[in-house]
Amino acid sequence: MPPSFPCPPWSNLPRAGLGRLRERWLCRGGPWKADLSLLRLGGEQAVLKDFSAKSPMVRFIGRAQVAREARVYHRLAGLPGVPALLARPSPESLLIAFVEGRRLSKERGAADAALLAERLQALVEEIHGRGVAHVDLRGRDNILVDPGRRLWVLDFGASWLRGQGGVPRRWFFNLGCFIDRAAVLKWRLLLAPERVGPGERSRHESFRRLRRLWPFNLKRNPRAHARPR
Repeated sequence: MPPSFPCPPWSNLPRAGLGRLRERWLCRGGPWKADLSLLRLGGEQAVLKDFSAKSPMVRFIGRAQVAREARVYHRLAGLPGVPALLARPSPESLLIAFVEGRRLSKERGAADAALLAERLQALVEEIHGRGVAHVDLRGRDNILVDPGRRLWVLDFGASWLRGQGGVPRRWFFNLGCFIDRAAVLKWRLLLAPERVGPGERSRHESFRRLRRLWPFNLKRNPRAHARPR
């Protein structure tokens, strides 16, 4: 799997020629969301996220979303456990390395479930260290385990970036990190409840109560970057 951006030959392909590489559609995103398709070039696969078939207004918004998501992948480039950004075929599209795996939720009861929980916690802290808060780690399709038992965090479309600026920007980034850590605690309770102490359980219950006040639904498309099994 290509480790970082840019990664020929994907980066040399024009947007107009990508349709010939499509194996199948992963999701036709409707009027407001990107279309997602699985491409194959030789022995490699990639996911194309593309707003180009949408209305002019949605394409305009999509360009901003794609640009921000590309910045996220640049910050995380080379980090094991995060798919590589392969190319930006157009201002309205991204090519992201495809990950084959199955949902972390299916690893409950696995012999290495506790180890997977520890790896997730460590990976999320590394992501935060790069200045990215994922914000949607509760999504069951956003964390996969590949056949080699490696853990992957996917779908950074809703992520928040740490940036230069005043208190509000720092506050929002710290809030995103808090949301991520609460999600990690949820996964630890699922995978290795015997390793979660009373204090952490109490914090988990407090977050569950706070989450009912959250005004946005962050659930995203389940097939954005991988083929869950």
